[in-house]
Amino acid sequence: MSRELFYVAASRGRKKITVFTADKDQLRDSIGVSGQRMSALELLRKNARTVDRTRTAERPATVVETIGDLLYKLWENIPRVVFGPEYAPRREHTPGRQRTQEREMEMDR
Repeated sequence: MSRELFYVAASRGRKKITVFTADKDQLRDSIGVSGQRMSALELLRKNARTVDRTRTAERPATVVETIGDLLYKLWENIPRVVFGPEYAPRREHTPGRQRTQEREMEMDR
């Protein structure tokens, strides 16, 4: 029994319902599954996002991303070189390519 079918059957009762079952766990598991299907447009959109992510993950880093990574590394090391290692920032570097992938994933949401 799907979630939607259970809802329809249970909503027929006006003040109260009584559910008879031989196995509570099996009923709970079957009600937890939705029988709702995706439309053709939803499937196309989902597949398009998956293909775009795969293409982005497989492509080599662009020149702009490579230069950005090098500049970021240089910028991060300036305090260390000028003032000493105790002044170096303590954060993880996110490469330009990874930042681009994260932005694309946020746009998909």
